[in-house]
Amino acid sequence: MTKYNHLFSCKICLKFRPRKAFADNQLRAKRGKGHAESDRRFCFDCGCENRIYRPGDFIKVDGHEEAPCACCGERCRYGLYCMFCRMCEPCVYDLPPLPISIVLSPSELEESRCPRCRHKDLFTDLGKPPGKSQPEDKLMAMKMSES
Repeated sequence: MTKYNHLFSCKICLKFRPRKAFADNQLRAKRGKGHAESDRRFCFDCGCENRIYRPGDFIKVDGHEEAPCACCGERCRYGLYCMFCRMCEPCVYDLPPLPISIVLSPSELEESRCPRCRHKDLFTDLGKPPGKSQPEDKLMAMKMSES
C-alpha cells in the first residue's frame, strides 16, 4: 500500500495520478485520502473534458491558478488569458480578430488589450512559465547582486 501513497485516484478516468493533476479542493476535506467522499474525486483534465470546470473558471492546482481554454481545451497555467474570449495566449494570437463596430485609434490599442476582442480590463496575466526568466528579471537580479 505504501507504493501508491503519493498518487490519488480519479473517479472518471480510473487512473492513479499525482497531486498536481487535481484541483486543490479535490484533495482536501471530505475528498482527501481516507475520507467520506474520496471515491468522488476527479482530476483537472476529466473535470475540463466533462465540463465540470468551464472556461473562465480559475481553479487552484498545486497552489497556482489555472483556467481551461475555450478554444483548445488545454490547461492555461501561465501567460496571458482573456476573460472575455476565455482563451489562452496562443489561441488568442492564432485566431483572427473579432469584427469591431467601433474603430479604435492606434493610441487606444495598448499592449494590455486582448488582440482578438480588444477588451482591456479582462486581459489578465497568469504569470511566467516555470524556469523561464524575462530580461527584466535578469536586470533586477543583477541590480540586487550589486547592492
